[in-house]
Amino acid sequence: MTERPQPVFIPARRPIARRTQRSVLVMGVGLSFFLLFLTVFRPSAMIQLDNLGYDELLSSLRRIPPPSEVVIVDVDEKSLRELGQWPWPRYQIARLLETLHEADVKSVGIDFILAEPDRLSLNQLKESLQQALQVSIDFSQVPTDYLDNDALLARTMAFPEVVASIWFMFDEPDRAVIPSLPIPEIVIQRSADAPESIPLPKASSALYPLSQLSHSVQSIGFLNALPDSDGKIRRAPLLIACQDRIYPSLALAAVMRKIGVFQATMRVSAAGIEEVQVGDIRIPTDRQGGMLLPFNQAGRQQFQWVSAVDLLKKNVLLDQLRGKVVFLGSSAAGQQDVQATPLDRRFPGVQVHAVTADAILRGSFLHSPAWSIGVQCILVLVLGAIMTVLLSRYSLTVCALTGAGGLTGLWYGAQWLLNAHGLYLSPVTPMAALGATFIILGVVRFRREENVARQKSYELALAQDCAILGLVTVAETRDPETGGHIVRTQYYVRALAMQLAKKPQYKKELSAETLDMLFKSAPLHDIGKVGIPDNILLKPGRLTDEEFDVMRLHTIAGHQALVRAERISGIKQKLSFLRYAQEIALAHHERWDGKGYPKGLKGAEIPLAARLMALADVYDALRSKRPYKPPLPHAEAAKLISAGSGTQFDPDVVQAFNEIEDIFIAIAGRDPDKEKVLP
Repeated sequence: MTERPQPVFIPARRPIARRTQRSVLVMGVGLSFFLLFLTVFRPSAMIQLDNLGYDELLSSLRRIPPPSEVVIVDVDEKSLRELGQWPWPRYQIARLLETLHEADVKSVGIDFILAEPDRLSLNQLKESLQQALQVSIDFSQVPTDYLDNDALLARTMAFPEVVASIWFMFDEPDRAVIPSLPIPEIVIQRSADAPESIPLPKASSALYPLSQLSHSVQSIGFLNALPDSDGKIRRAPLLIACQDRIYPSLALAAVMRKIGVFQATMRVSAAGIEEVQVGDIRIPTDRQGGMLLPFNQAGRQQFQWVSAVDLLKKNVLLDQLRGKVVFLGSSAAGQQDVQATPLDRRFPGVQVHAVTADAILRGSFLHSPAWSIGVQCILVLVLGAIMTVLLSRYSLTVCALTGAGGLTGLWYGAQWLLNAHGLYLSPVTPMAALGATFIILGVVRFRREENVARQKSYELALAQDCAILGLVTVAETRDPETGGHIVRTQYYVRALAMQLAKKPQYKKELSAETLDMLFKSAPLHDIGKVGIPDNILLKPGRLTDEEFDVMRLHTIAGHQALVRAERISGIKQKLSFLRYAQEIALAHHERWDGKGYPKGLKGAEIPLAARLMALADVYDALRSKRPYKPPLPHAEAAKLISAGSGTQFDPDVVQAFNEIEDIFIAIAGRDPDKEKVLP
């Protein structure tokens, strides 16, 4: 016959409690609306996160711009070495402008402000020396045209391609009236719902060119590049309002000179400024008229750089400059004209203008439309709802994998939009919302499930205790004298184990969890007696040798019953209370000297749990009345226990017993059998 397979209990997957589901759903709804509030009102922390996300996306931009129509004439270190420190005499700048005019460039943006008279002009030098040193110099032989460097420069700044510079100040109390300067007409087109006040940057005053120069120049643009709160430049303002006039940026004015238009159109709606149009070029902007700058990894290689001294010496083929937009500035370290950008901490200021003009001319714009906030709000609500539902129904692993997929999709989706279409939709806010929803609701669910699991564990522990007590009750029905013995030995074992746990060599083995399992398993040490025939188990006198051999089988029977119970239950823990019960049931009659039963184990071969029970079992038997003997007083029982140290009992266990004799006396008195136990 084949052995019938044993049944195995297979635990079912525990469903999520309805109370936990409700908590997750309620918290999820509240959290989604809170994140929606942050998305709409955008506190500074969210703006900073958005900026960091934009920087990372920009660094992944794979656009390779074609050869640019923009050239930078650089007053570089080489130019300063050969022509002297800055500022140069303005006749040198005039020579540069004359050379560029000869090269037939379309526009020249001057990236520095000429607000004061040139002190190196000969007439200025003559006056200064006369006042300071009373030295008079005769320049009568010098042509009049060469006495005033500003006059020389003014004649070259009158070239139609030249665009001068102005610098706006926003917090200056001085509101001196700015003289009329040559700026293009800005036409404002408003939608029906456009606000009365246009959200342009508004300056209070300005630093502008010397009147001798500003009267000659035909176009002017501002140099300001307004950085974000972290000091990085990501956008270039195209227009700034000051004293009831609207001024273009240097880059915009230079582009207008190149394409030959003298009017720009600014379109305004309820969302703010939507775009600025010059000729056929429509430039998308943010609500304040700022243009996202398409910085790329090409860096300096994006443009042709011409050293100013090489241009003066005609070491440059002028045909290469024909029809180009030129920016005249300096990248020399001493000039300190550097800006921080998302891709470079030391980006030459003149190159910022070049990047702006190049993007306008090529129509290569990065754009974050006004409706992007609406898209972010929708994503925050949808993703929050999805994660909330998932966390209320599925495992944390499924939710984590779904969340990771959502984060990846948001990031690479935003990266694709930026690369393929120049469209910037910030993924940071939806990603933060998705991550925050998973983390916060995950913690809520974990704590709820932890509480449920703790309650289940408590209930399971109670069920285990009830099962053990049930088995003990079965044993007691077979042998009424066994019931009290079982309870007392349970407490004896715990007392011995707690005392041993104080010793260093046992501290790790006898943890708090182990003590609890020993206490639970100890009552099962004589469970095998339920299989002993009544004529032997209940015999009033001493057992014969043959009967005693049968009685000894209760150790094996108890062990086998507990092994089978563990196998049927499906318990896999190595240190479950059933394992300790098995050890105790099988080996609690083994002796330290190896003369015990059923296996004749010796010394440390005997499990510690069984060694503890061996002493507790014998002590209780000595103290209790049996049909074949009277109870012994504690002193005599303790003497016999001590005499068995090293032969019958583990010496360490005996020592622990001697240290807590008063506890044993108390336990014996608290749980008496029908006959009173002697003190």
